[in-house]
Parts: sequence; structure tokens; C-alpha cells
Amino acid sequence: MKKKLILVTAMIFTAFSLSACSVSEEGSSNLDSDLSQPTMTDVSSNSESMNQGVSDDQMIDSQITFADGYVLNDFESRYSEAGSLYPDKTVLVWACDEDIRYEEELNTYLNENNYPFVIVFRNLTPADDELYGDDGNFKSSYAKNLQSAIADGEQIDIVSTGYRFALFDTFANPYHYFVDNGILLPIEDMIVQTDVGKSFYGDTPDNYWSSLTYDGHIYGIDGYLSGLTNTSCLQVNTDIVSENEQSSITGESYSELLSQLYELSNTKSEESDSTYQIVPHYLEDLSMFTDYDFIWSNIYIDENGVARNIYEAPEITKLFNTLSYGFNEGYIANRADKIENTIADFAYTRCGDIVQNHTVVDSFFGTSAMNGSAEGYRIYPNITKNVHSAQNATGICSKSENADLAIQALMICLCNEECNNLLCFGTDYEIKSGCISPNGYYNTIIVENRLAHNPFLGLFNTDIRQEYKTAYENSVLSPYVGFTFDTSSVASELLAIEGIIYSVPDEFPSDEYQSGEEYLSSLNERLYDAGLQDVLDEANRQLVKYNEENS
Repeated sequence: MKKKLILVTAMIFTAFSLSACSVSEEGSSNLDSDLSQPTMTDVSSNSESMNQGVSDDQMIDSQITFADGYVLNDFESRYSEAGSLYPDKTVLVWACDEDIRYEEELNTYLNENNYPFVIVFRNLTPADDELYGDDGNFKSSYAKNLQSAIADGEQIDIVSTGYRFALFDTFANPYHYFVDNGILLPIEDMIVQTDVGKSFYGDTPDNYWSSLTYDGHIYGIDGYLSGLTNTSCLQVNTDIVSENEQSSITGESYSELLSQLYELSNTKSEESDSTYQIVPHYLEDLSMFTDYDFIWSNIYIDENGVARNIYEAPEITKLFNTLSYGFNEGYIANRADKIENTIADFAYTRCGDIVQNHTVVDSFFGTSAMNGSAEGYRIYPNITKNVHSAQNATGICSKSENADLAIQALMICLCNEECNNLLCFGTDYEIKSGCISPNGYYNTIIVENRLAHNPFLGLFNTDIRQEYKTAYENSVLSPYVGFTFDTSSVASELLAIEGIIYSVPDEFPSDEYQSGEEYLSSLNERLYDAGLQDVLDEANRQLVKYNEENS
């Protein structure tokens, strides 16, 4: 589905952390991937507007059918039905940018456990006819629709910040943006007023809460652990690379690891009639290859507190030169459908080198010669050392008339293991060695808390929740946690820059450039022509002021 595909791309590119669901986000799955995607069945709703000031052109959600056959009706119908089924309960509205499969099961659970509320999720992502302009780019976004709904006085109680829509939204950090625009309530005092929240607050490392602290307050729960950032890795295909060969691949940079894989690829190719190659990914999101604080897709803060262009960083020049060499020698393919056998692939996970280094996971390598599951041996260069500002969170809407109930609902849904398992995986699953193996539809992107629900079998080990906590405890809190880049004066330049960066995967590597340095020279010239220097000057002006105030 076009909307899903582009949104996934936008999330990976802009959130410095991001995916369509937590399984595909890891680059692999131990289930049929069709079980994680809903399909549209009706692009219109016949239900009448609720008495909430909702006009027809604002009702953007549609009836959909999930891969397991479950039909999710439009928001208005579900809200009305919830009020009829649970007349003694308060119906809370949770705004998000995805359709949530297990709303019905959740409300059964809440009712059986005597909670005074039920929840109806409202997907405020624009429908396709409202989402795209004639040029194929976004002309609206989740954030814009949410702000319009709140301004019109519509009921919103719980808010997931969602992700920035590339080439449309010009804010850098969704969580900070929602706070700056008065959408979220401070909740640090409210959290500990609930038993579940008090327990979660006490069991969670200080750095987790520090990553969520903005202007002195905490405004949400970061279930995706976005303060740890995504970390890219090289995932070696264990169907091709033996255990001894896997253990011999070591290094503290991507260039080192790639060079060793080139040698191994050459050996494998000489021993057979097949060609073994690597397809590079994520070259438009280099935050996953570094441990800097990023304030835009290509702009990071260096160790001296100066905003710089990542495509001019020495380590990135070295990486691009290594990739270009591999392409020229036949070890790198620039498109997956041109590859005969995948010896390794690029993947990523949350805080990879701390909690996932040198692990074997169920993986998916899709090539012309092999299109199925295999085990992948993941190797992460040692780069992740900092905790950064959280990018995404779920909190309480500042305009909610049910804030006391909404905080209870938020804590139960995101901080209670049983309830969070249900939201992510439904009721049909098995627990094996502390990990969860779902038998039906699964989708965790909006409603998961990785510190709460059981780990996904095949992708994580039993102790991953504690290892995430250890990652927060052992990492250093970045001095730029809490800094946000006010992009208002350079918004048009940022969108132009982003459009250029979007083209990187299509342009590189290729026969047109003899080296990575040659390509980066061309890329950077275009970025500066689009106004990069003005953006850097504005970012550094704001950083100087921030450093003076926080010295």
C-alpha cells in the first residue's frame, strides 16, 4: 500500500529511529510478514459525524481489513459502539498515526479488570487523497491533522507523537515539537500517582527519564526507547558464512568490517560459480552510523558543540570510499534485485552494539537467488555511547477533560506487561523462555513499550529488557539532551536539503563516480546550493545561545 510504503521510508529517514513495525525495523522476522500489514477495504465512511465538531472532510480514517481477516471500522462507529457496550465507562480517545488491531481485545481486558474507562484509537494520518500533492510529495501530515483536531475542540485524551513526514514537516524532533506547541501535559507528578506508574518510574534508569526531560518536565513515555537511537550493523548470512568465518570478522568501523567481507566474498566467489555481494542501506540516514546528536537529517553536533554537515565528516568520507571501492570491484550491488547471493546486509536495531553485538537472529535476505529466512550474524562497530533526546513519546493531551483517567490508561497500556503484550500481539501467543511468539497479527510501532512487553522470540534474548536498562545506565547523557533546533527561519532550505538527501540511495554507489569522495563532493555542492550554509549558521547561532545558558 502506497501510504504504508512511503511512511516507512519517511520514518526511517527522519526519526533517527524508525520502522513500520518493530519486527521489520530489525530487518527481519520469524513470521510471515503479511501478518503485520493491514489493507484498505473501503475508502469512505457512511457513519454520521459524532457530536464533537468533526466535519466530513476531517474524518480521514477508513474501514480496513487486517491480514488476519479482522475488520476495523471507522473511528466514529467504534466510538459510538464503545459508548453503547460500556455505558458506565468513560470513552477515552488515543490519537496516533497507525491503525491499532487489538482495540476490541484491550477494552474487554479493561472491562474485566474493572477499570473505569475504555479506549478508542483514532488514526489521524491523512487519507491518500489528502496526503499527496500532484508532485507525489506530502501535502499534509499527522502532526498537522492532530493540531487541527485539537484546535477544533475535538476529544483527544492520549497522544502519540508519531513521526515527522519527510518533505513536509519542518520540525526536527516530534516530541519536542508537540511540547513546544502545547499539545502535551507535564506528567512527572501524575505518573507516580498510579501504582503501575510508580513501579515503572522506580524501576527505570534516570537516563531514560532525562532523555524525556524538556524544559524541566517529562511529557510522555518513550516505549520505542528513541533516546538510545538506532544503530546500524552488518548482518552476515550464516547460510553462506561459516561459524569460524563469522568470528574472524572484527573491527571498530564499518570500513574495516566491509573490507574483511570483501575478502570473504572474493574467496566464496572463487570457490563457486556464484557471486556473493552486499547491498548498502541507510546512506540517507547516517545518524545510524555515528553517535552524534542529530538536529536534522544531515546535521549533527560535533564534540565541540558545533553544527556540521555529516556528509563532510571524515569517517563518512572513508565509509563512502570503501563502498565505492567495493562497488567497482563487484563486492557491492547498488540494488537488491541485481544481487545473486547476499553474503551480508545492512540492518539496525535499538542501541545495537551494547545489547545485540555478535548475536545470531532470524533474518530475511531477499535476493534473486534466495528469497526467504536465514540466520543472520550481526556485528556492530563500537559507536553507541550516548543517550540522546527522546524523539517520540506518548503522553496526555493538554486539552483532555479526562486527564486523571488518561494517565491511568497510559500507565496500564504502556507499563503493564500483560496489557502491553495484548496491545502488541493480541491474545493468541505463546511465551517461550521468557520471549513471546505470536500466532496471529502483530504490530508494535505505536503501542509498544520495550521495557514492558515480553521480547520477540527470534529477535531478542530473554534478558533484553534488563540489557536496555543497562544500556541507559552505562551510557553518557549527551550535553545536548533538551536542545531543539528552531527551524522556522530556514524551513524552506531544510525541505530542499532533504529532497537532495532523499536521492542518495538512488545515486550511490554507481558507475558515474569513481570514488566516494567524488560523489560526496557533488552531493555537498548541491546541498550548499540549496541553502545548507544558512541552515548551519542558524543552528550554530542557537547552539551558542544554548551553550551560554547551560554552561
